[in-house]
Amino acid sequence: MLFWDGPTPTGNPGGQVAELQRAACPDLLPPEWPTAPARAYERAPALVRERGWAVVAGVPEEVRIEAAVESRRYGFFDGVAFRARQGGAGSIVDIRSRSRLGRIDRGVNAKRIRACIADLPDRGA
Repeated sequence: MLFWDGPTPTGNPGGQVAELQRAACPDLLPPEWPTAPARAYERAPALVRERGWAVVAGVPEEVRIEAAVESRRYGFFDGVAFRARQGGAGSIVDIRSRSRLGRIDRGVNAKRIRACIADLPDRGA
């Protein structure tokens, strides 16, 4: 999934990075929801607002929302993106979190994704 609307737009870094991510965090799989992608998309802004993140872009036709997250410790901004797509009997929700500065995140992005995955079912179907 791509980041397009934040101050540092980036594409997908490629297969080798994806393999490293899967090896390091095999539990971070996109969750499936028993609802249509458009309905799942409607839930993401509530999740963003509850966390105090700033919505950078909401693109309903792409079923995608991007947000900016300010780190508590240093005040750096990270990017988070949600995208819902058709999958099985409902939708698959892709969640990506990325540090905008530096190369080491000390596990913050994986932790953020896990928290989002854990909270998504609370949004209802």
